[in-house]
Amino acid sequence: MKKQLLTALIFFFAAPSIFAHGDEVPTAGKSAATGYFSIENVSDKYELLLKYGHLHPGEPAELILYVSDVNTNRPVREVEISITSPTDGGQTIEVVPGEPGIFKLKTTFKSAKLYALNVTLKGGLGADLIQLNGIEPGKELPGAHEEAPEATANGAWTVLGMLLAFLAGVVLTLMFARRAPKAAAATLALLLVSGFPLQNWSEAFAHGDEDHGGKGNTFSSQVLVPKETQFLFDVAIAKAGVDAFAPTITLFGTVSPGATGKATVQSPLAGTLRSVRVKVGEQVRAGQVLAVVEQTVDAGTSINWQSERNAVDAEVTAAQKDFDRLNNLKDIIAKRDLDEAEARRQRARENRDLFNRLYTDATSRNARFIPLTAPITGRVEPFTFAPGATVNAGETLFLLLNPSKVIVEAQVYDKDAALLSSAKDFQIECSNNEHQSRKIRLLALPNSINPTNQSQKVLFEVDNADGDFKIGEFVNIRIYERQSQRQLLVPNSAITEISGMPAVFVKESAERYSLHYLKTGADNGTSTVVEKGLEDGERFVTSGTYQLKMVYFNQ
Repeated sequence: MKKQLLTALIFFFAAPSIFAHGDEVPTAGKSAATGYFSIENVSDKYELLLKYGHLHPGEPAELILYVSDVNTNRPVREVEISITSPTDGGQTIEVVPGEPGIFKLKTTFKSAKLYALNVTLKGGLGADLIQLNGIEPGKELPGAHEEAPEATANGAWTVLGMLLAFLAGVVLTLMFARRAPKAAAATLALLLVSGFPLQNWSEAFAHGDEDHGGKGNTFSSQVLVPKETQFLFDVAIAKAGVDAFAPTITLFGTVSPGATGKATVQSPLAGTLRSVRVKVGEQVRAGQVLAVVEQTVDAGTSINWQSERNAVDAEVTAAQKDFDRLNNLKDIIAKRDLDEAEARRQRARENRDLFNRLYTDATSRNARFIPLTAPITGRVEPFTFAPGATVNAGETLFLLLNPSKVIVEAQVYDKDAALLSSAKDFQIECSNNEHQSRKIRLLALPNSINPTNQSQKVLFEVDNADGDFKIGEFVNIRIYERQSQRQLLVPNSAITEISGMPAVFVKESAERYSLHYLKTGADNGTSTVVEKGLEDGERFVTSGTYQLKMVYFNQ
């Protein structure tokens, strides 16, 4: 008898979980609804989308009108709108501008019949007239009369009954625990596993407002994005079209300073840095004084100078005495000897004058201060010297860089070297594609080969007035071939990757997009050839692709 009772209790507790989701039929009218009615129409300039809820005939109503560029999907700014109703000549419609591209329409629909609106647009993209048909006051939104509260209440009573039944089962099980403890323990464990009513808590409340259509987490290729969300995320579109495609090859290079883009300033002699007149990062011009060095004269140098001066003076004295002696004997000596004495005296005097002039310049206070000037116009790179520092002769004090024109050194292999002379265009871009430049000149074709890797060195000169490219930066050089083919092209910014495959989002209607997987071809750095997955004339998303991708994954 006890076994039969325990079996009955287990079946009673487990029954809710067994029959909770057998073959249910969803409640009528529980299909997924957007919560509003929408009407759209397009012209060659504008796309109009009208959204509204349930309209009560004879009562004031408010509708939302979205005005966007049909070619770019961006909201139209500075446009004037006036609206009339061809179905009711006496109907007045107030247009209240809001955010760019969004307008509120305030009016009253007198009766439950089909209405149409004529929208006149001025300014913006130009004058236009577009009609919106199919406004039906009195029509109920899908799922407006579902009895979700009642179903929720029934679910709550179900949970309460299941809890009471579970507690009763636990109490009865404990009553038999003394006589058959092992059987009671096993029964209690079985109750917890198979009949615990809390596991059905979510199922009890699931029938209030769910549609058990069996979709689960399966993905659909369709993405529903409200118009205001598109404006917020700046979702832009473009029409797919056939255009000329120039194939490219890519080289890797390094930025280095140009011929006059780098200069060093060194001290010509040993001394003391008396003043520094520039700061790190300062832009200087050629000839500008950067610092002043005071020459240092030690005791040994002074002694040497004095010895040299004494020797020069002694030579002048000896030469003068020899000339005077021979001049007194000019009547009895050869004229050649007197001429040699005169030449010796003249050379000694010239050497003395030269030494005195150099010694005066070296020892005078004003001449001991030597200014250091900038040899080129450029920016001062970081330095660590300060006034009062001791510098040596030939020591580098400043480094100047002028990045207005830089040199890019790249390596090209033999199979691509022939394309350099016949290339249509060149483009330099940084490794992360943040900046690029087409102001490039090929300086010279390679004429030697690196024996290590059999590559050839080629140099490009790049205009870098904005300073985008830094010295030492790694860059990519794209070489565009001269021949071009007409292909269906998509900008690289429009292509996203989903499940490891390239894809784009194609606009189907005002608020609906679809995901198209692509079979792509060549890529020239800015555009990609599309072989399959997109047709000429289809409108695809070019901006806001990442946001649509997140919406797609979270739908």
